Amino acid sequence: MNIKFLFSSISLFYICAPIVHAVEVIAECGSINGHAFYPARGLVPDDKSGWGEDKITGGNVIFIRESSGDINIIMKTAAGITKEALIK
Repeated sequence: MNIKFLFSSISLFYICAPIVHAVEVIAECGSINGHAFYPARGLVPDDKSGWGEDKITGGNVIFIRESSGDINIIMKTAAGITKEALIK
């Protein structure tokens, strides 16, 4: 699903809803990079475990503050998979 279509759909819902909901886009980020921890389990041998650089290219993340004050995080991976998380 296209993230712009998803965001447009969310915006349209809030515009058309009978009760007005205030939504604020806090941040929108493109490709992200940082660090990840790889424990020595399963397919990760001892010499490859620990902290390492990690990144998601071709994806993006949107942070939205809902009218209730909750934060909605929408993440799209490079494979086109969209996930959401709500922080209350």
